Amino acid sequence: MLNKLRTQLWEAMYLNPVWPHELLENAKDPEYKNISFKPLDAGLEVELLFMDEGQLVKAVYLFDSNDYLQRAVMYENEHESVIYDRNQLVTNIMNEILELTGVKQSNKIIA
Repeated sequence: MLNKLRTQLWEAMYLNPVWPHELLENAKDPEYKNISFKPLDAGLEVELLFMDEGQLVKAVYLFDSNDYLQRAVMYENEHESVIYDRNQLVTNIMNEILELTGVKQSNKIIA
């Protein structure tokens, strides 16, 4: 189990679920109404507007300066859903490792 968690931690830290240029491919989909890229001080924000079952949905992807996805949030029907959060994922896996190894959970150590 510990090796599996270590692998998950490595993947959460070093693999990327999506790159900014891959989101641009959605522009070919007729359901997508707008895709915009906005440079940030520490990376890039990509905003997608698309139709889903007759409703306009907004998805915002935040990338770091190396184009690694840090967070993705979807806004639908005035409801916010976090669909990816790298920091939270790493924290959750670290907490599982700490629990498995008998170390008391501490976000201060992980942060």
